[in-house]
Amino acid sequence: MLWSVGQRPASIGPFAQAVNAELRAQMARRGMRQQDIEDRTGIPQGTVSNFLRGRSALTVHNLRLICDALEVAPVDIVAAAERAVTRSEYRLAAKTPAPDVDEQDYL
Repeated sequence: MLWSVGQRPASIGPFAQAVNAELRAQMARRGMRQQDIEDRTGIPQGTVSNFLRGRSALTVHNLRLICDALEVAPVDIVAAAERAVTRSEYRLAAKTPAPDVDEQDYL
């Protein structure tokens, strides 16, 4: 779907949110600011902010550029995001009550 100027895509999903969170965490671990990412990648700081806040979709190309700036492999970011989503889904499933089951249903 194409977006006209001023329109934003619908909210991003849990996996994209987890990728963004992991990128922010990696930046914090390295003491890097969005301006540092711009300086190393050429991606404008405002665009980096939009990526990290989920306001713009992060392309694979830009993920690679940002990962290079952070000196981390994209696969490590993706793997950490996948673990976070899986843990989150597991916690949600654990909190969801099971339907009432009658012992007679199994006899």
